[in-house]
Amino acid sequence: MPDTNAFSATTRPPGGLQILAVAVLSGAALYTRLLGLWWDGGASLHADERFLIFVLEEMRAALDAESAPLSQWYFDPAVSPLNPHREGRLYAYGEWPVIVLCLLTRALGIEGWGEMQAFGRTVSAVLDASVVPLVFASAWAVVPRFRPAFCAAALYATAPLALQQSVFMTVESWLTAACALCGLFLLNALRASGPDGGAMRAAGWGVAACAAAGLATACKLSGLLLAPAILLALLYIAGRTGRRAAALAAVAGAIAFLAVLRLTSPSLFQGPALLGIAPNPVALGAFQRISELHSNPRFPPNWTWMAGYGAGALLRDAVLFAWGPAITLALCLGAVRFVRGAAPAIGCLAALAAAPFAFTLWADTPILRYLAPAVPPLAVLAGLVLDRYATAIAALVVCFAVFWGSGVVRLHTGTHPRIAATQFLARYPEGTVLANETAWDEGLPAHPWWGRLPGVPERWDLRVLDITGPDTPEKAERLAAVAGEARLIAVTSGRQRQAMTRLPDRFPLTVAWYRGLESGDFCYDRVFHAAPGYPVPGLRLDDAWTQEGWRVFDHPIVSIYERQPCYEQGTVAASLRNALPPGR
Repeated sequence: MPDTNAFSATTRPPGGLQILAVAVLSGAALYTRLLGLWWDGGASLHADERFLIFVLEEMRAALDAESAPLSQWYFDPAVSPLNPHREGRLYAYGEWPVIVLCLLTRALGIEGWGEMQAFGRTVSAVLDASVVPLVFASAWAVVPRFRPAFCAAALYATAPLALQQSVFMTVESWLTAACALCGLFLLNALRASGPDGGAMRAAGWGVAACAAAGLATACKLSGLLLAPAILLALLYIAGRTGRRAAALAAVAGAIAFLAVLRLTSPSLFQGPALLGIAPNPVALGAFQRISELHSNPRFPPNWTWMAGYGAGALLRDAVLFAWGPAITLALCLGAVRFVRGAAPAIGCLAALAAAPFAFTLWADTPILRYLAPAVPPLAVLAGLVLDRYATAIAALVVCFAVFWGSGVVRLHTGTHPRIAATQFLARYPEGTVLANETAWDEGLPAHPWWGRLPGVPERWDLRVLDITGPDTPEKAERLAAVAGEARLIAVTSGRQRQAMTRLPDRFPLTVAWYRGLESGDFCYDRVFHAAPGYPVPGLRLDDAWTQEGWRVFDHPIVSIYERQPCYEQGTVAASLRNALPPGR
C-alpha cells in the first residue's frame, strides 16, 4: 500500500497521459450536461430561470440606454444599469452571474428570451464541467497519485445534484465552481505549509482562497459558508509557519475577499466610488425580505417544510440524490479503513462539506440544491478513501456512480411530464375548459418558447381553482363551481397536493377535495398520469417521497382528470363543506 502520510509542499505534476484522461473525463461530463440542455422541451419550466431572464432583459435594456462609460457608474448602485436591485426589485441571488451574463450576451449579440435561456444554461453546464478538473487537482494536492484523483473527479462528474443543477440557468453551478476553486487553493495552502514549504507560499495560497471565497459570495451569499474551512486552514498554517505569518495572511486574505467582492458584487455597497464600501441598505433589505418570506407560514411554497421534513429526511435525500449513494458508499468504506496522513487536508475537506449541510439543515427551507457546494469536497474525500482499497473495488464504486447518475441524464433527455401532458391535450377540441390548481404554479398547457406543440389547440378556456386559498365554505362553493364548468382539471406538481394533504388540521377541505378527485367520488376520472420517478437503467425508482425541490422542476408528477356525466356540483360542495370543522 503506498504511503499516504506524505503531505509535502513539493509534489510532481500529473503526466501527459493522466492530463489527457482528465480532459476526456471533463469532456464527457460536459457532453452529458449539454445533452439535457432542453430538459423541459424549451417550455421554460423553472421559475428561478424565468426570474433571472426577466432581470437580464431589464438590465440589458438599461445598459443599452446608458451612454456614460462603465467606469462612471459601475460602483454606484443608484445609477448602475447592472444593479439587479434597481427600482426596489426583490433580488436575493448573487450579482456576479447576472452581470457576466448581461455583458456577455450583449457582446455576443444574443437577444430574446430563448436565446438568453440557451446561453445561460450552456454557461451553467460549462461551469459545472469545469469542477471536474478542479476536483481532480484537489485530490492530487492531498495524495499526488492518479487513481484517487481520477476516482474523485469521476464521482463528481456523475453526482446526481451536480448533473441536475448543471442544466438550470441558476446560480448554483457558478457557486459550486467558485467554492471548488477555493477548496483547491486551501488544500494547496495546507500543502505549502508542510515541512518542505514556506510561510510566504502558504500565505499566497491562503490569500487566493480568500479571493475565491469573495467570488463565491458574489455568486450567492451562501459563499460565506467557506469561512469555517478558511479559518481552520489558517489555524493549521499558524501552527506550522508561526502566528505572525498566519496573521499577515489573514489580513491580506480579508483584503482580497473584500476587493473581489467589491469588484464582482458592486451593488452590495453604497458607492458611488470604488472605495465606497459601506453596505448598501437596499441590497441588505432585499435579503431580509427574502428571509422573512421563507419563514412566512402563509407562503404556499413553505408548506412542504411545515408539513414535516426533518434531518433524517434531508440526509436520506442527500445520500440518494445530492452526492449520491456511490460517494456515500466510499465514505462508509473510509470508516472501515481510515485515510491515514494528511489530517489537515481531511479536516478542511470535511469543513467544506459540513458547512453547507449544517446551513441547509438549519434553514427554514432546507432545499436540496443548497448542498451543491458540498459535493466536490465529498467527492475528493471519497476518492482518497478508494485509494485504500483494491483497484477492482474502486472501479466498481465508480461504475455504480455512473449507473446511478445516468438517471438524471435519462430524465433530462426524455419527455418532460408537462410536455407529455400538453401533447395529450391534442385530443380535445378548441375552447375546452381546463382548470389549473393555482395561478402561480406551473400549469397546462406548456409549450416551447419557439412555438406551439403540433396538434394542441391554440385556444383554451382556462380557469383557476385557487386551491391554496383558505379552507372556508366559500372555497367549497368555488371549487365545486369551477369543477362543474371545467371538462379537465390539471394537477401538475405535488406542491399543493402533497404538502396541503399533510396539514389536515389546517386544510381539511383541501384534503377532502384531493381524496374525492383521486378516488373518483366526485365523478372525475384520471385520464392522464406521468410519474417518471428516477429512471436508472432497468429500474424506475419512485421518488415521490423526496422533497419537492428535487422533483418539481425536471420531473414532477402530472395528472389530468376529466369530468364525467355523473358530476353534481351541489353534492361536491356539500361534501367539501362537511369536511370543515364547526366554526369554519
